[in-house]
Amino acid sequence: MRAVLMTTFFALAAQAAWAGTVPSVPPVNSPQDIAATKVHNQNLVSQTQGADGVFVVEDDGTVKHVQSGMVCPAKFPNLALWHVEVFATPTKGYDVGCDYGRNDAEGHWAAKLTIFATKAPAGATLDTAFDDDRKGVLQVSPDARSLGPALDLTDGDKNTAEALPEWRSEAFLIVREGRQYTDQLVVSVVAGWIFEIRATYRGAPGKIVVTKADGPQAAVLAFGDRLMSTLAFVRVSRTLGK
Repeated sequence: MRAVLMTTFFALAAQAAWAGTVPSVPPVNSPQDIAATKVHNQNLVSQTQGADGVFVVEDDGTVKHVQSGMVCPAKFPNLALWHVEVFATPTKGYDVGCDYGRNDAEGHWAAKLTIFATKAPAGATLDTAFDDDRKGVLQVSPDARSLGPALDLTDGDKNTAEALPEWRSEAFLIVREGRQYTDQLVVSVVAGWIFEIRATYRGAPGKIVVTKADGPQAAVLAFGDRLMSTLAFVRVSRTLGK
């Protein structure tokens, strides 16, 4: 599997209290916004080496991986699609990713999420796939401190009519130059594909880090950062093999 991607973020100075709720339904995109997002995503795909025959952009701006059926969202409430990635493999399209992110007002990365689909090798299991990806995280950040599972869904979520696949997950607290970051790993094996989510954001899971100058919208976006791996898993995991 491709090398694990890590992101370094610049932390802001002050801490705001953990917010209780944010609107659960993002604003409905206008037809103009959907059209603009589709053009943006089409440009990204067309500029990516090796993407021909691997990724297609649908009418709603979502990006479908042809080989696995994985459908990457057009964007997330807190993130835009930044790249699609096609890694070198003997069979074209057998290791890919959709990479999302958001910059802060100073042009620094504030949050990043990458969704991977990799053809599972013979004999691969969920435990071995998660073990391999976890080792990759610790190779890059040997001082990472485990915070336990990154994904926590209720029994009602797990037992929906279209059940979610089994998964393994872990969150890590990483300190760089005295600053805290949270890195989340979620892994599943679906229809012969290893499905992996990597999410990285500023601060610890239970705190939102903003300055007074950032305003309330920054706090809402930071709250979304803490939900993005769950949202990605629920929305995307069941598309593989379709």
